[in-house]
Amino acid sequence: MGAILSKSVSVTQNMIYASAEALSTALLPDEVAQHWLYPAIGRIRDVSVIVTRGVIRAAQKDKVDRELALRNIGDKELDQYIRERMYDPFKEGERVENEIAELVGRPASSTGKEAGANGAAGAGQPQQQRAKALSDTVPLEGKPTLLREVTGYTGSGASDGTPSGR
Repeated sequence: MGAILSKSVSVTQNMIYASAEALSTALLPDEVAQHWLYPAIGRIRDVSVIVTRGVIRAAQKDKVDRELALRNIGDKELDQYIRERMYDPFKEGERVENEIAELVGRPASSTGKEAGANGAAGAGQPQQQRAKALSDTVPLEGKPTLLREVTGYTGSGASDGTPSGR
């Protein structure tokens, strides 16, 4: 995650070392006393932030990072930046809905339930084009129907909801 967020052009030995070092320093005193090698799995999100920060700082030190704005922020701000971009399975559905709504020019829903097939009827050509571009990346067959609900795009140009013949 540190290599991705820092937009590193390569992964250096120092970045690998920094990840291992950050993991070991993430152990709590109680975990050290019990001779644990890794922190408790229940703290995985907090530990991931620590490891990611270590990797980002190593990338910066090695000058392989391309996200230059991260060089000028402190560790607390960097930790917040990391947390905001960290995968959260409980929020992923809302993120996808908001991203699709943004791509098709609809207001993002707060609950993810306002945008649906009713609002998509008669969707304009620009929305259809954006939906097609998105479907080229994410095939519609066997996928949730959110793209169809938000945009009215079926993948084949047909209005009956049948998937395209990929």
